[in-house]
Amino acid sequence: MQISEVLAIHKSHSADQSHADILGDAFLMQTNPVYRNIKVFALKIGSIYMEAWPQYLLLPFHELNTIVANKTIPYVANGRMLQQVENKRPNVLTTEDLRMPESYHLHEAAHVIAEHFFKAVTFTTPQEKILRAIVSESFANTVDALACVPATTEMHRFFLEHNCYMHPDQENMDVMSRLQQGLGPRATFMLTLFAYVYANFLRETFSPDVIQQLVKRYAPDQKLTDELLKYCEKLGQIGEKLDPQFRVQTTEMYLKMEGYDGEIFELLNFPFMQVYAANENFRNVTEALCEVVC
Repeated sequence: MQISEVLAIHKSHSADQSHADILGDAFLMQTNPVYRNIKVFALKIGSIYMEAWPQYLLLPFHELNTIVANKTIPYVANGRMLQQVENKRPNVLTTEDLRMPESYHLHEAAHVIAEHFFKAVTFTTPQEKILRAIVSESFANTVDALACVPATTEMHRFFLEHNCYMHPDQENMDVMSRLQQGLGPRATFMLTLFAYVYANFLRETFSPDVIQQLVKRYAPDQKLTDELLKYCEKLGQIGEKLDPQFRVQTTEMYLKMEGYDGEIFELLNFPFMQVYAANENFRNVTEALCEVVC
């Protein structure tokens, strides 16, 4: 695509609380309900979208505590940058001629929202605190994944992949779309969330028993047919596509920075679903997060 064409579409859309410097921001707020819901709620709780600072650009994971504590959501001004490039050579360059910078504010805003709900809850044991961190990260993963479902046009996918960690994958999109139709958005959200929880705990995908429990609670009026069960099992594999280095090294580094010593496999080696079930605050928070997205 011509850069001039991309910018023309970027400028042709407007939305309350959108940022002109973010490429496709108004477009996504108009056409992508997950993107819109996350941004609107983040702003509602007092978040500020701020142009990304050097420390974040160099070591984004190290800045997570600053982001959630101050509710400052960093974005890359890719819209403004692209306009500056186009101004130098109008109607010449295409999107194939340069690698455009990506902005991950959708993911970071999800972290801020998770912290908003978790901060009112006190956890005492190391296992509860580790689970809290994993659920927060899994929520951000879930937001990235579900935001891909409405991206059915080339332009929608283009704008989304420049504002989201996850790029739309047709197979995953089809699975989540079919589950939303068959089980509803709440059950699909919870199934996606726990697919990532299992992945971030470096475990195999969840069992049919876990699927049954989630569907019974969040889609009580729907029948879990064999076909829908197969889609649930496919969805359970979505977490396996996370970068293995991120799942191991980055999580281990984060836990060490939070004061936990030991190997990552030792730190995560506990029955996290039992810990989740034993403290109703976990379910209360995940259901509140579901309401934001759905």
